[in-house]
Amino acid sequence: FDSVKRVVIVSSMAATASAFVAPAETYTEEDWNEQAVEIVAEQGMSALAMLEYDASKVLAERGQSEFRLPCEW
Repeated sequence: FDSVKRVVIVSSMAATASAFVAPAETYTEEDWNEQAVEIVAEQGMSALAMLEYDASKVLAERGQSEFRLPCEW
């Protein structure tokens, strides 16, 4: 990891915004598209591809926020 100089985290509105709920004017770290994750967990492979994408963005972003490497920049 000595060669890593910078890490850039990109996100998607799919991680925060649900197609089933009216959009918010402002989103914060507290906003997650829980509905997509729940629907995909319930429906599995029969879930809509859009919901699978949304759920993957939620889970990926949560995962990166939990993953930290010690570094001194």
